[in-house]
Amino acid sequence: MNKGEVKLDLTTEDRANGFSIVADDSHNITLLKWGKPVAWFSAVLPREALSQLLELIKFCERKKDAKPGSGLPQS
Repeated sequence: MNKGEVKLDLTTEDRANGFSIVADDSHNITLLKWGKPVAWFSAVLPREALSQLLELIKFCERKKDAKPGSGLPQS
């Protein structure tokens, strides 16, 4: 684990899709995708909440890219 990286069980698929999580010197948490910030959180955010937020972000990306008939609601 890199210095400043927050321990969260990202799946191999999450990592392959560019997600990473880091903490700054003040222990604020940043969720990154391909090195670009997606969301920022306080260090007091429980691990389960961070996991659920990651799932929400992934769902929103899938929904945005959904094609008719894919089973995902269209925006």
